[in-house]
Amino acid sequence: MEETLLLFIPSFRKGWVRVICLFFLFPVIATIAKQSLPFVNTCHTLPESVTIYFQPMSEQSSYLVPSRSLTVEQEIKKSRFITTVAYAPDKDSALRLIESVRVAHPSASHNCYAYVAGNPSSGADIGFGDDGEVAGTAGKPMLSVLQHRNIGDVAVVVTRYFGGIRLGAGGLVRAYTSSVTSALDALPLKKAEPMTELTITIPYQYESAVRHVLEKSGIAVADAIYTEDVEISVQVPESSAGEITNEIMNVTRGEAVISLTGE
Repeated sequence: MEETLLLFIPSFRKGWVRVICLFFLFPVIATIAKQSLPFVNTCHTLPESVTIYFQPMSEQSSYLVPSRSLTVEQEIKKSRFITTVAYAPDKDSALRLIESVRVAHPSASHNCYAYVAGNPSSGADIGFGDDGEVAGTAGKPMLSVLQHRNIGDVAVVVTRYFGGIRLGAGGLVRAYTSSVTSALDALPLKKAEPMTELTITIPYQYESAVRHVLEKSGIAVADAIYTEDVEISVQVPESSAGEITNEIMNVTRGEAVISLTGE
């Protein structure tokens, strides 16, 4: 007999529930569920298997990121605008890209930039700079384009070689906005998901079965500690953490202790 329990628990961080799944607590959970929700048909004895679903409450956990770097160029009133866009999963990566473009274009009039490092829907590290252009005419409009596209882990630098004709504030905003827009239109994207560290503590006899579950899911073991039990550490996509937890609990007959912690 298999019991299915759907847990709706408020999120403490980035929309995902971080809990410790202790199989022996199921009778307690079942008792509470039966008392609180009379229409839920549960049992007070330990079932042969339990399916636990971890339900994200609202946050969009996956997002789009650049799959490779890209450079495009356009000319506006004799000024050259060269746009470089690349994958930048953190602020340091974004700053390295900005510096590399400056080194590559030492004689450029300006190297304006913007970046969104992280999930654009939640807690991304953002930044922008005008690099000598009229304040508010370059970096901020560039950032607005990135945020409107809802792309994360991305940095963009627009290099300008002044052609002798002034564009005015409005013209600069349009030039930098269109430069980033053109680059993003041509940029190949891929889906990214935040990762969760999953720690599995099991008796030795289940190590082979657990490793098989992980291998068929394409998950590499990051670390394994051998003491009285085996403690295996892995990183899994947040969207599949609940499914993998369920399968491991089933193949270990409920003897595994699995913790889902932060990234």
